[in-house]
Amino acid sequence: MAKILAPYALCPLAERKRFVGVSPDSESGCVIVTLARNIIIRYRVSNQKQVSSWSTKAMLSAPVIYDHASKLYYGIFNSDEVSSWEEHVVSLGKLSKTKFIWLIHSIVSSEDVAAVIVYQNGVISPLKTDLAHSKSPPEVKDDQLLPPEENIKDARLVSLASVHYVALYTANEVGETILHLVPVDQDRGTRSFIKLNRAGFKLTAFTILDGDSPVLITLWSDGKLFSLSLPMRYSFPGKLISVVSCIDVNHPAVILQLGQEHFVLYGAAPNSEGAYLVILGRQFGLPESKAKMKVYDDECRMWTCRNNVVMVLGGHLVVAPFRLDTVKLASLIGVDKALDTNKENGVSIMDNSVEGITSFITQMKEEGHIEHFICDAVFEELLESKNIEGLNAALDNIADIPDKWLVQLANFAAVDEKLLRRVLKLPLSGDASTQTLVRQKLMLTSALKLISVITGMLKEDDVDKCIIDWACLLCDTHYLQCLLSKDDQVISATRDLHDAVEEHIESMVTYRSLLAEINYFKRGKVTSNTPSVSSHSYVVEKIKLY
Repeated sequence: MAKILAPYALCPLAERKRFVGVSPDSESGCVIVTLARNIIIRYRVSNQKQVSSWSTKAMLSAPVIYDHASKLYYGIFNSDEVSSWEEHVVSLGKLSKTKFIWLIHSIVSSEDVAAVIVYQNGVISPLKTDLAHSKSPPEVKDDQLLPPEENIKDARLVSLASVHYVALYTANEVGETILHLVPVDQDRGTRSFIKLNRAGFKLTAFTILDGDSPVLITLWSDGKLFSLSLPMRYSFPGKLISVVSCIDVNHPAVILQLGQEHFVLYGAAPNSEGAYLVILGRQFGLPESKAKMKVYDDECRMWTCRNNVVMVLGGHLVVAPFRLDTVKLASLIGVDKALDTNKENGVSIMDNSVEGITSFITQMKEEGHIEHFICDAVFEELLESKNIEGLNAALDNIADIPDKWLVQLANFAAVDEKLLRRVLKLPLSGDASTQTLVRQKLMLTSALKLISVITGMLKEDDVDKCIIDWACLLCDTHYLQCLLSKDDQVISATRDLHDAVEEHIESMVTYRSLLAEINYFKRGKVTSNTPSVSSHSYVVEKIKLY
C-alpha cells in the first residue's frame, strides 16, 4: 500500500498573497520556488537547503519554470514580457526581455515536452516559435479562443494516450468550471472542452490522471468520486468508483496525481478541526494512507516533486514525502470507515477489562473497520492507563499493527520484559518514517534496555526474523550515540550484541558446511577426509611427446 511519511516545512512564506508558485527544477529532488513577485529560490527538498537564488526588480506574474529542451529558466514579467537565463547567472537585473502583444497566463514544460506558452485568451503555442515572432501574434481561428467571460485558473501539461495536451481549467461569471484540452501539436489532437457540472451538486475537487489510460477524476459535494475516460467515451461525470468519507466534501479540496495508479486528496477533516492528506488508489478509489494536518487551508495549492507532495499551508511551504507500493485488496477492507474517537465527553466508551477490550475490537471488526484505525482507538487509551493486561488482550486480537504503535509499545514495555518480548516478535516495516519515530520516542537508555533483551533473545534456540529487524533498527537510529559514548553500560550492551551476532554468523558457517555433507548423504555418497597435501615429496607426470 501507499504511505505518507512525516510532513515537514520547506520554507516560510513572508507574504502569502505575494507567493507565486512552485515548479520542477533541472536537478532531481529540487524545486523552483517563486517565493514572491521578485524572489526565486531553488530548494533541495531532502534537506531543505537553498541551492541558489535570484532576485529581480521587475514583477513576476507566473512561476519561473525550467525548460529541459533549451536548458534555460524562463520567467514572465508583468504578464506580457518573457526573459530567459542560465543556471550560473547571478543577477537578473540586466536580462533582455521579449515583449508580447497578447497577455500571458503561464509557461508550461516537462522533461518530454519543450516549453509551451499559454496566453490568457486560451491560445497555446511553442515558446521557441513565439519568441521569434513576438511582435506578430499567431494566426488562430475563433474556436481556438476562450469566450470573453472565461478566465484561466490553472494550466497543466498532460499526456493522453501518448498525445500531449495543455489542460486549461477555467471559470466563468456564473461559477461554472470548464476543462479545455488543447493539443500541443494541432495535427495530432483535437481541441475539446468539458463543463464540470452535475445537477444538484457542487464540484469539490478534480484532476486528470494522465498516462496510457487517462481519466478525469471528479469529487462532488455528496461524497461521490467519479472517473471519466479521456478522450470522453461516456457521458459526464462517468463511472462511480467510490464514496469518499475521509474528508468533509462540503469544503474546498484539492486532488493531485501521484504516479499511474494513485492520487492524493487534501481536504477538511470530518467532524473535527484540521485537515487530512489522503492517498487513494485509482482502481478502487479507497484511502491507502492518510496524514492529519493541524490546520485546514481552503486555498491550499499542491505540486509534486518526485516522491514528495509540496503544498502551501498557512504561512509555510510544506513537504509531505510519500511511498507508492503495490495495492493489496485485503489491506483495503474497511479502510473507508473512519473511527472518530473512542471517547464521548471525555468518558471512554471502551471497557478496559480484558473481556471488554476483546469485545470492543471484535465489534469494530464486525462493523468493517480496518485494524490500523482500531489501533488508533485502542492503544492510546491503554498506554495512558498503563493497562498491561489490556495491551496483551489487544495484541491477541489485532494482527496488523502500524509501526508508530509498535515503537510506543516497545518504549512502554521496557518495564515489563514479558510484554516487551512479545512486542519484539511483531513485524515492522522499518522505513525512514519508523527510524524518525524511534529517534523521537526511544531515548538511548530505553534503546539499551531493548538491545539487552534482544541480545538475550538472540541467544535462544528459536530466533524470529523480527528480532533481527528490531536490532538493526535500534543500531541504525542510535549508532552515533553508541559510537561516541564512553559509558560502560553502552559499551557492554553493544559488545554483548556483537558477540551474539558473531555466534550466529559462526553457526551459519557451520550449517553451510553441514548442508554440503547432508546433500552427499542424500545422493547415497560417503565423503572421505582426503589429506589436502600429499605425503610424497615428488610428483610423477606422464607426457606423450609423439
